[in-house]
Amino acid sequence: MIRDLRLAARMSQFDLAKASGLSRGTIQLIEQQRGVITPISEQALRAVFPDLQAPPTVIEQVRAELEEIKGRLAAVEAQTSGQAA
Repeated sequence: MIRDLRLAARMSQFDLAKASGLSRGTIQLIEQQRGVITPISEQALRAVFPDLQAPPTVIEQVRAELEEIKGRLAAVEAQTSGQAA
């Protein structure tokens, strides 16, 4: 997502780092999706790319993972209660 925007703007990682005030290493990690974009990084990137779609926040990611775990737990409980009957 960020990489596509950067390339469409004909910017290098160095150019984006300079324009956003983020380090080139941070840009690299974000592009490789090896980290969550912090609110500060998101704000800096929005200053360069106003149409940037917000990535899931850490809280949203944790909630989604919790819902997935709850679903698996419910399935295990259903199997267990079916076996006990």
